[in-house]
Amino acid sequence: MGARLCLAWSCCALALLGGGGVGFVRADDSLNSAVAEAFVFSGAQLTVLTGDVLTEEGVFTDYTETDGLWRTEKDNGNSIDQTVWTSGMVAGMFWYQYEATGDEAMKTAAEFYCSGLEGLESEEDNDTGFQILNSFGLGYRLTGSDDYLQRVLTGAEALHDFRWDGNIPAYWSWENPTKRPDWDRAVNVDMMMNLEILLWAGLNGGEDHELEVEGHADSTWKDIVREDNSTNHVAAYDIDTGEFIETGTYQGYTNSSTWTRGQAWAIYGYAMVYRFLPEQRFLDRSIGLLKYYEDNLPEDLIPPADFDAPESATDNGKDSSAAAIVSSGLLELFLETGRRGMCVLHLHGRDPFRSARS
Repeated sequence: MGARLCLAWSCCALALLGGGGVGFVRADDSLNSAVAEAFVFSGAQLTVLTGDVLTEEGVFTDYTETDGLWRTEKDNGNSIDQTVWTSGMVAGMFWYQYEATGDEAMKTAAEFYCSGLEGLESEEDNDTGFQILNSFGLGYRLTGSDDYLQRVLTGAEALHDFRWDGNIPAYWSWENPTKRPDWDRAVNVDMMMNLEILLWAGLNGGEDHELEVEGHADSTWKDIVREDNSTNHVAAYDIDTGEFIETGTYQGYTNSSTWTRGQAWAIYGYAMVYRFLPEQRFLDRSIGLLKYYEDNLPEDLIPPADFDAPESATDNGKDSSAAAIVSSGLLELFLETGRRGMCVLHLHGRDPFRSARS
């Protein structure tokens, strides 16, 4: 469920501190001491990551283990390669650090990790948005590279061509996954954030897929979000007709529980969609999902991996990735609404949620 530190934490946290996603304006220079300290810390961690851990082109990471060390091998012993869903976030962390500090070494590292992703933009993957927009998209914004731009536009069209199902309507995530081979066509809540590449591309010379994204967001709300604004992880559909079959989970505690990172993706996802498609329902959905999240936080404000799992569950540790994703969503909501209450951020940069190792 997420007891280990997910790379999404690092990328979203740096996005939060450095000024946000591809569509955000850069943060001003009045950084308070906590944020300045965070950049010093993240710079030190990234220096170790590029100097000692990810030294070979094509090798990436997705989590840190419980001992704080970055994972570079899959459970089967093979290297984690560019196809991992977090591969673009590696380059993204360095791009954000470069933007915030001007450190040329961070730019060089970002370019190195982008080079290891070349060609991935044409592959079929439900996580193309995570992989390509976080890397080449950020690189284009900071360097103006036309090569980077074209890779983002290609990635957006690949995601649409490979994954759009107009019968649902939605962009599907999996067919017959290992733990649920009965799911012929499944849509996960994570997909909400992968939609950004489609919307961004449409404003930067690519095809317009606003209607499809709107359809996906409405299908997710109808089939994945519960009446109390909690979220299921997955909705399964008939592969031929698009008819809804059932909800379930692939990473949560039970089929009826709330996996907190999924809740976080939904909060951030609907806020992001509202940025591109300013329909009131998308804003209202993000705020409603946020309220459920806040109402269920423990006293220390760090969410467990699943809101409904018992504390004794072996894989229900604190999930800093969910906290960082929600913080990024809060920043998005603040920028879109101007409501200062949306910018009350839960900063979790100190012990015990800061790794002392890389």
